Amino acid sequence: MDTKKLVQVRNRMKKVKPKFEMQDVNIYPQFIGRWRRPKGLHSKMRNAFRGHKAMPNIGYSSPKSVKGLNTQGFREVLVTNLKQLNDVPKDNSLIISSKLGTKKKIIIIQKAIELNFNISNLKDPKKYVQNIQEKIESKKKENKTKKQSREKVKEEASKKKEEKESKKEDNKSNEPKK
Repeated sequence: MDTKKLVQVRNRMKKVKPKFEMQDVNIYPQFIGRWRRPKGLHSKMRNAFRGHKAMPNIGYSSPKSVKGLNTQGFREVLVTNLKQLNDVPKDNSLIISSKLGTKKKIIIIQKAIELNFNISNLKDPKKYVQNIQEKIESKKKENKTKKQSREKVKEEASKKKEEKESKKEDNKSNEPKK
């Protein structure tokens, strides 16, 4: 079987596969999301009695040739810089690191779009880049207006200061000498 069919088989199997929970998850809420093998002497789950929770076993595993592939059948590679992006083979899907800043993330996404890579952790990379660039532009405009308003306030303050100083000088010159 080719990998596409095996990926489809694996995806169907995963839908049917039960959620494996610890034995007393309904009693102890701290067990939610964990798995430990039941070791009790009279455990119905350990003895696999009908009507009790299922335990993980080899029958639930996916075919070996599709292990590590995502639902579309691509192997996912974490990318943190441009050099890693250039080293990734074409049949892989990218995951762009969340630790990157926005500027570097945009550069990597644009390069990935250019090289026709599938990006797993973004629904629409072009739209994402466009939104980020719009935010950056609006932020620049905001900063410009803030800077202009700050300069106006400084000019007004300096004018008031000069007026006060000129008034003081005038008052000193108008005072009669003793």
